[in-house]
Parts: sequence; C-alpha cells; structure tokens
Amino acid sequence: MPHPARLATLSLLLGLPCLGPLTACKKSPAANPEFGDAAQYLLRVFDTGTDAERAYGIRQLEEQTYLNIDLEAGSAANRSVTPAQISSQDIADLNHPDVDLAGNVPVAVGVLS
Repeated sequence: MPHPARLATLSLLLGLPCLGPLTACKKSPAANPEFGDAAQYLLRVFDTGTDAERAYGIRQLEEQTYLNIDLEAGSAANRSVTPAQISSQDIADLNHPDVDLAGNVPVAVGVLS
C-alpha cells in the first residue's frame, strides 16, 4: 500500500494545470491579431517612446485584453491567450539578454484585480 504522503503528493501534482508530460495542458486560444499588434507596439515604445505613445499603447492593450480574454474565468488557462511571437525589432530598444526569441512561448494571462 502506498504511503499516505506519496498519495497526497501525487494528488497535488495531478491537480496542477500543466506539468509537461505528466499532465494534459490546455493550450491557450490564439489572440486576435489586434491584441498582438497592441502588445508589440507597447514593447516598441516602452523605453524610448513619449508618454503619449506609451499611454496610447496601454489603452490599446487594455481594450484588446477586454476583447480577447475572459478576465473573470476561474482558471488561468481560461484567462489566457496566445499572441503572436515577438520579434527582435519589437525589443530592439529594451535592455534584454541576447537569446533566440524562437525559444519563447508567447502567452498572455489576465485577471481582474
């Protein structure tokens, strides 16, 4: 008979939303292209843009968040979308490590607070 602590650990692990091959992962739905456009724009102007450009980017991303994500959903998987992959041009003006962006997994998760 398995030790009770092992059963509790297994139950906890199986209850988590995604642990690679151990459990099934729900893929986030694709975001509308406008969501990705707003996110990419905000990245481009974040450090070097004007206050007006950043404010515009934040308003656009906020609007697209409400249009694309169910912010009241109970689980993070149901409050997420998959935007387009960012490019090196999107982060050219940001201080970042020199890594291949193709290894990134684009995901946006929202929640009301």
